[in-house]
Amino acid sequence: MITVIDAKLRNGYSSMDHYITGHECQDIIGRQFHSVRDAGRAAFNCTIKNVGHNSLKGIPVRLTVAFANGKIEEISA
Repeated sequence: MITVIDAKLRNGYSSMDHYITGHECQDIIGRQFHSVRDAGRAAFNCTIKNVGHNSLKGIPVRLTVAFANGKIEEISA
């Protein structure tokens, strides 16, 4: 199991970065997932659902996750 500690849209993948509020992926923070892949899918779904501008939909998300063994890692999803 992994726990998402933080999730944010990555800057520089769109010309509309000024529309990024930092709250697009709040729905998954604190949730637990079986794998990094599952967390990545949830992050992608958050961007589709919560972004304010269409050109931001589907851009990469930087996830900070905690693994069951206590290791904390940043990944791109």
